[in-house]
Amino acid sequence: MKTKTLFITAFFISFLTNAQVTDKNNISYQTVKIGTQTWMSENVMTTTFQNGDPIPEAKNMEEWIKAGEEGKPMFVSWDKSSDNKDNGNLYNWYAITDKRGFAPKGWHVPSDKEWSTLVNTLGGAEKATIKLKSIYDWEMLDITIGYGESGFEGLPAGAITPEGSYEDKGTFAYFWSSSEKEGFGQNRNLSYDDSPCDSALGKKGNGFSVRLV
Repeated sequence: MKTKTLFITAFFISFLTNAQVTDKNNISYQTVKIGTQTWMSENVMTTTFQNGDPIPEAKNMEEWIKAGEEGKPMFVSWDKSSDNKDNGNLYNWYAITDKRGFAPKGWHVPSDKEWSTLVNTLGGAEKATIKLKSIYDWEMLDITIGYGESGFEGLPAGAITPEGSYEDKGTFAYFWSSSEKEGFGQNRNLSYDDSPCDSALGKKGNGFSVRLV
């Protein structure tokens, strides 16, 4: 990972942890304790289910669109450069809820309720947005007190739509939850303009980032 310059406060320090979690591909991730929860502080980039089966990777837009239409798991990784470890992969909702297992033992994709616990711990949807964002890679980011305070390090990796359009890199971070409502997958997002981190609904064929708890 690239070196980060952080605005450190006593509040932030109290959340730090040196614990790591390792996925099925032997990729290790940093974690951070926020309130009563321990979260990964990096985006997931695993390519293997817990039973050993590979998670299908879209080689072209046709494959991505078809997977969403058929309700099949898939991920995309547009960035093959060295900073891909930061950005992670983008997964559709079918991948993160697949019965073969997405997360290592003892970890799971957070439910919308668990996201709410995180947000409330950080003072509610408006205050949490600033505290959850990383202080680097964001466009139009005017750093003020509070940015990066939680140690969550939310990165603006953008998203890929069900139609195969890659959007919002540098301006939005989208994170899946394992919950669904009215046929949609529930998610949270962080934005360049610090909009509240409220629960949102997205088509399950979207490709979003993933954190584990």
